[in-house]
Amino acid sequence: MFDKLTIEHFRAFEKIEIVPLHRVNLIAGGNNVGKTSVLEAIWFALQDNPFTSPETQTSRAQALFRRSSIDYRPHTQSPPDDIDNFWKWLFPQKDTSLPISIGLSSSVAPLNDRVLTFRFEGAQLHATAGKVHSTLGQHSSSSVTPPVSAPECITLATFHSSPVVDAERVNAVSVINRDDELVTYLRLIDPRIRKLKYLKLPGHQHPYVYADVGFGKDKELIPATQLGQGTARMLGLFASLMTEQARVLLIDEFENGLQHDAIGPIWSALGKFARDNNVQIFATTHSFECIAAAHKVFAENADDFAVIKLRSDPTQGIAAFVLDHANIDVAIETEMEIR
Repeated sequence: MFDKLTIEHFRAFEKIEIVPLHRVNLIAGGNNVGKTSVLEAIWFALQDNPFTSPETQTSRAQALFRRSSIDYRPHTQSPPDDIDNFWKWLFPQKDTSLPISIGLSSSVAPLNDRVLTFRFEGAQLHATAGKVHSTLGQHSSSSVTPPVSAPECITLATFHSSPVVDAERVNAVSVINRDDELVTYLRLIDPRIRKLKYLKLPGHQHPYVYADVGFGKDKELIPATQLGQGTARMLGLFASLMTEQARVLLIDEFENGLQHDAIGPIWSALGKFARDNNVQIFATTHSFECIAAAHKVFAENADDFAVIKLRSDPTQGIAAFVLDHANIDVAIETEMEIR
């Protein structure tokens, strides 16, 4: 796991250090203090080539959390409007004179340290990640040399994925024979679930996931989309984590679309998955209920969890404070604002 994040000249951050990181890190703070930007910074630091997706040869960065991507054909260069409306805004106030630097480090496994640097040279944006060098800009090309070790990262944005995509993910879980394990995690959220099936019904165009929940006429299977937003959202997420063997999970606006009483069970499922599979989680929230629920769930594994509080600071722009179990206890008891 990573235990320190450093960011310089990225979006609203002049220079910030967040340490120590925990297995589960819940990022809180007011509007426009950089919660989502922290997730973006981590994602960038974990990429071999932040400009290009191996599947499409187009940038994924714009579509991570902000829905600012522009569709264009694979194997073409990034258009000028992407450069001006997205990439230059990664620099504070579009000031490209200072390079962006993002670092993730681990005191336990130094070889896993990741450092990414962005800089503009003329009309081209360059990125260097370890031994990886790539270029983005008008009339430019990208090339990548695989690093020794590249941690995989999965994101969960506020908008939900397609149930058809989730069905294919569940089918991939079946191929590696981890169906029962997937159900175990989902049962922590909805104890009714007994079994999942990937099915394409006669006359239907697409496959979906169906669940055996042990009730209904003749115990008919029901579409997983009808299990509730929390369960449906976690279904695709756990399936992705299992098949892609990701080591870092980024979740924007954790509580989005969730009933407050579902937040605790979802944290329980995510916490167990993270411990079982050595996954590190970073999530943002605006909700006190989300923080309180996570704090309660991780009481038995207090060292796994922390709240990262971001707030404006007159000397350094934005400052970060890491609140451990004892700090959160005091904040909750004294009704201190930690959102």
